[in-house]
Amino acid sequence: MKIITIEEHVSDAALAQACAKAQSAESPYMAVWAREADDGAAAQCNMPQILAAPVAMSLARNMGAQRLVEMDANGIDMQILSYSNSPQLLAGAEAVELTRNANDTLADAVNAHPDRFGGFATLPWSDPEAAAAELERAVTQLGFKGAMLTGRPGETFLDDPRYSPVLAAAEALNVPIYTHPGVPLKRVQEAYYAGLDPSVSARLSMFGWGWHAEAGVQIIRMILAGVFDKYPRLNIIAGHWGRWFRSSCRGWTRRCRRTRQVCHARSQTHLPSMSTLHRAECSACRTSSSPFRRWVLTGLSTPWIIRT
Repeated sequence: MKIITIEEHVSDAALAQACAKAQSAESPYMAVWAREADDGAAAQCNMPQILAAPVAMSLARNMGAQRLVEMDANGIDMQILSYSNSPQLLAGAEAVELTRNANDTLADAVNAHPDRFGGFATLPWSDPEAAAAELERAVTQLGFKGAMLTGRPGETFLDDPRYSPVLAAAEALNVPIYTHPGVPLKRVQEAYYAGLDPSVSARLSMFGWGWHAEAGVQIIRMILAGVFDKYPRLNIIAGHWGRWFRSSCRGWTRRCRRTRQVCHARSQTHLPSMSTLHRAECSACRTSSSPFRRWVLTGLSTPWIIRT
């Protein structure tokens, strides 16, 4: 069996620097978490371990020999590489240039080891027409497998008609969009997650709760807005299980009128597993009654999380 992992992050210096500056204004609490991110205690109980930000960033910059050594040591045959930055926070012209250059850099790494690496494109979401064009270039010219979106594409979610050009392009090219969790809107974070110890607020806003809610809401809104009816061949990979989407959809589908759309969307929304989940949650997607039993994919969130 070939092991292919699909949430494996890399870093481009120029894109990372520009996005970090914009991110610091949008979510200053991320700096609090980054200073205290080392989770070495997890190693004592054989759990996934969160690396300190400087260590993780150093690993993310490697797209060659060191990464291949680590893949071999962990039995991974292939990685689909992607950037975890949020270029949607940048102005259109800046985002267009930086994402294009970053995709070219990623393509060089993939072409150096085409049997070990594939790529998800980063897109200038603040200019949807340009994002659609860059997706087409990345797929048809660079050979990428789809695109990665971290969080919302802007102030709103992917169901906003503003992003129709990108969804239409993904459907036409027959490639998925990987929706990765992202931080909540600043006003949402301040209302829901602030007012606690700074370290606690940071974690609660992000991997503790906030970005998982964002990921689930994105998929639910796409279903209820009829996105999968408009684009019947569109495929979305909802990273981190689309957080709570699978476990909660039965409850809210009984209370809405879009049950048909939900059934259709189940075949178009694929949920990669994360090893931080309980065994029961993993098993649920493999049972004969699970609508997602054919679509259990693996994402290791490298290099932010490692296995010990």
